Order: sequence, then structure tokens, then C-alpha cells
Amino acid sequence: EETELSKIKLHKMRSSIIDWGQPLVFVGKFTTDSGKPIYNATIVIKNDQNCPDNQIVGQGITDKRGKFSVYTMSKIWNEKDNRVTFHAEFSGDEKYSASVSENRMYVIYPEHAQKCEN
Repeated sequence: EETELSKIKLHKMRSSIIDWGQPLVFVGKFTTDSGKPIYNATIVIKNDQNCPDNQIVGQGITDKRGKFSVYTMSKIWNEKDNRVTFHAEFSGDEKYSASVSENRMYVIYPEHAQKCEN
């Protein structure tokens, strides 16, 4: 049996500049290629930095409408220029194909922020 194609949309946050220690909320929608919501799927949010080692900053489960919200606290993931790019990912299962969202870039402004530690 074929796996059905899936797609993830990661919505933009209101601001691309985020203060340290603020909660980050990643919101998006996970559907089949034809737009049918996918329920109870695990979505992970990854960054483009090497911290943490697996690049996963949070994860969540989709609801009946295929929507997900993933909360995490902002940290200093990149000490060089504070820019961090995130995407949402579904690793695939017996029913649906693996899927990766578009990238979203944010600037995390650290004053006394918690550094990411592996």
C-alpha cells in the first residue's frame, strides 16, 4: 500500500525579532497533499544550528484539524549573529510520507538569555 503524500505549513510569527527568554510558539498545519487534515501526527521543530545536537527544539501533536502548536523558550542558539532558521518536520509513517515545511528565519536578541547546551 502506498503512503499518501503529506505537507506541512509553518505559519510566520508576528515578528521576526524575538527577545531572549520569551516563549516561542510555532503554529502550523499538517495535511495530505490534497488538503485533508492529518490527525494525531508528531511534528518536530528543528533549527539550523548545531545546538541541540539533534536540532530539535520542540515537538507537538496535530489535532483533528491537522493544526499544531509547539512551545519552547527562546535561547541563544547562534552566538555569532543571533539568526536562527526553523522548520517543521514529520518523519513519515506507514500511512503518510515524510514532510518538511518551509524555513522561517528569526533573530533572537540575547541580553541575559539562556545559552543552548547539548
